Amino acid sequence: DLAKQTHFVEAIWERWGYAAQLAGTAFMIFLIYAMIRDSLALHLLDASETALKTQAQAVAKMNPRQASATKIRKFIAAQEQLEKGRKQAEKVLKMNSALDILELISTSMPAKSLTKLEVKRVSIHNEQAEVHGYTSTDYDKDTIAKALQKAAVGGVVSSTQSMVQSPAGRVPFAFKFKVVRQAGG
Repeated sequence: DLAKQTHFVEAIWERWGYAAQLAGTAFMIFLIYAMIRDSLALHLLDASETALKTQAQAVAKMNPRQASATKIRKFIAAQEQLEKGRKQAEKVLKMNSALDILELISTSMPAKSLTKLEVKRVSIHNEQAEVHGYTSTDYDKDTIAKALQKAAVGGVVSSTQSMVQSPAGRVPFAFKFKVVRQAGG
């Protein structure tokens, strides 16, 4: 009875006991939260894998056992490439061909009874067209330039250096202008 007793533990508990209880309670709540969260995450993972396999079978016609995230990504990438190809094909289908442009140039040229002209070279590259040839007079050359304004975008026709040799007494002409390559635009 007369031995010295230490009250150190009692003093520590008296001073820090409430904080220790709070820390212990918080730790227990955290453990419960972590277990619930882990369980929920596993459940969602299982549900997403099931949905992935179901959709892989329905959309991609894959065997559910073979369906994986990487195979699905490859399938989606392939489908996106096919869609890009479809869009490019639609652009090509809507494009006016060089023959369409040539027909437009031909119909816009003045009648043979009005001018005596000879077209020697027609080139169409993307939206740029050039017409080279020769005619009888400078007046006919101006008439051709005015006629080509019907085929040109915005009616802008510019004169350029002629690439053809004209016979003696003939007036060479060369015109450059933009044309519409996209149908309807």
